[in-house]
Amino acid sequence: MLLHRLALVLAAVALAGSAAAQTEDDPSRANLESRNGVAVTIGLGAMDFLGKAVRETLTDQPGIYADLRAVYRTRRWLAVEAAFTRSQRHVLPGWIPSKKGWLFGHSFEASLRANYLRPIGRVFLSPFALAGIGWCDFSPPDDRDPQTRTRRLDRAGIVPLGGGFAASLGNLYGELRLMYRPTFSADLFGPGPSGGPSMQAWFAGIAGGVEL
Repeated sequence: MLLHRLALVLAAVALAGSAAAQTEDDPSRANLESRNGVAVTIGLGAMDFLGKAVRETLTDQPGIYADLRAVYRTRRWLAVEAAFTRSQRHVLPGWIPSKKGWLFGHSFEASLRANYLRPIGRVFLSPFALAGIGWCDFSPPDDRDPQTRTRRLDRAGIVPLGGGFAASLGNLYGELRLMYRPTFSADLFGPGPSGGPSMQAWFAGIAGGVEL
């Protein structure tokens, strides 16, 4: 019995030593799990409005969007992010004061994000979900300053909701995400079926950047 217990102790010590040696041999793994992580990305994707009143003014093709995003604590279970997004959607002639028929959206948003951390070797994987708050200014395409009130068509409060999948290797960082963005205090295309704003939209895209 004594020999059996001694063998178990020696085996446990050997396993611990092996794990420590593996960590020393692969310092990147230890580094992955010790940093908060800050990522800056540029993203591209597709978007479209969902409200019935807005849908009646749109052409068949979805719109496009781009974003500049910063995420703090990418390597922790709770993170925060802030973003500037720009979208454009083609509408039927006569609905907005634009000869080209494009409706631009310029939004600023901040979100609280929950990460599910999965380090595998040198790669750090992290599915995530988020919710936030922000606003979006809608303008015609010839508006060079979306903050100019005389040129702005409407301003909507937004509630970004969604999730995605992030991965990093060294200082390279990438994301796939799908977002749903309800709005409030917007009446550009009239109220929705329940009397509220109808500028809600979905966004889907890919982003790449650096992580420090």
